[in-house]
Amino acid sequence: MKRRYMGIAAEETGEQFEVEECPGCGLGQTRPKPADMDIYYQATYYGNRHGLTNRLCMRRRLNWVRSQVGAGSGRRLLDFGCGDGSFLLAARAKGWECCGIERNLPASVPHDLPVFRSLDELGDRASFDCVTFWHVLEHLDDPVEVLTRIRRFVKPGGVVLAAVPNFGSWQARVTGASWLHLDIPRHLYHFTRRSLTKMFEVAGFGVRGVSYGEIEYDVIGWSQGLLNLGFRGRNEFFKVVSGRSGGTWSLHRAFQVSAGLGLSLLATIPAWGESQIGRAGTLILTAQASEARES
Repeated sequence: MKRRYMGIAAEETGEQFEVEECPGCGLGQTRPKPADMDIYYQATYYGNRHGLTNRLCMRRRLNWVRSQVGAGSGRRLLDFGCGDGSFLLAARAKGWECCGIERNLPASVPHDLPVFRSLDELGDRASFDCVTFWHVLEHLDDPVEVLTRIRRFVKPGGVVLAAVPNFGSWQARVTGASWLHLDIPRHLYHFTRRSLTKMFEVAGFGVRGVSYGEIEYDVIGWSQGLLNLGFRGRNEFFKVVSGRSGGTWSLHRAFQVSAGLGLSLLATIPAWGESQIGRAGTLILTAQASEARES
């Protein structure tokens, strides 16, 4: 492993972290791993997860599920790391029978959604036609272990979909330690296409394909990363548009938001260009179990 970034301060505690990178597959790892992650997942972290783009995001993800798995129509879907339940609600409205896993369950999750805190709570009661990980694997202490356990919950022919920030993207390289989607220390792992594919294969899956780009993630990855590079403050624009900001407005915050909106408009061009050549800020992987499910 080689050291890629040093001296990245956690906003919540001021602790210093670094990112090590595998020269072979490009996988990044946050060091040291915090012993207790709860302080980094307070209520303000969840905010309005996708802000103004929530409807766009849910529609795109449902279309992606449909293109890879087919229509819901009573079939079963598990959303691992379901957050506030937005995707579960959208999938249920399209006929999916849904449940979720969320370690830090926000109070805003509707009470009629079956959401569990771990796979242990889910037990052996269910198997699923589709399992989704929307920007979750990078948060897990041991994603290979989780994927290996998930295999026994996937029906024969079932599909796993996973989206993660792309550590090999142009925006990650250009903005460096200021990249929005580095999100230290909540993101314990930082995936390239090669490392993400390898992880699924190690966990017993066959990778069907990898696609690039979730437009709002890619655009704000550029705009907020450039703002972080050029001005003091950390992710001020992103906090406002995702409903995570607190306190009173200031000239500094107003400037960040104005500049962020302008940069986001301009960033649509490089974000589109990244996606065309496989360097977008987001990777979306489709996989199936390559062996029979474990009993």
